[in-house]
Amino acid sequence: MKKSFLVLVSIGFLSTLFASNTFECSRYVNGKWKGYVNVKADSKVEAEYKAKLKYEKMGTRYDYIKCKW
Repeated sequence: MKKSFLVLVSIGFLSTLFASNTFECSRYVNGKWKGYVNVKADSKVEAEYKAKLKYEKMGTRYDYIKCKW
């Protein structure tokens, strides 16, 4: 019983690891494209959040970010 439960939990955990998609997130300053970063996320909203964190960590400015899958 314990082994089968652990196997099911492990499978569930592994499936969430592989569920992430790679998004290409572009940054825009004054309405002009200024480059992009790739982030792994489960949704577009999460990808935009991760891209904002990445850009802030790099010290680059952005007005808005658009992500596509």
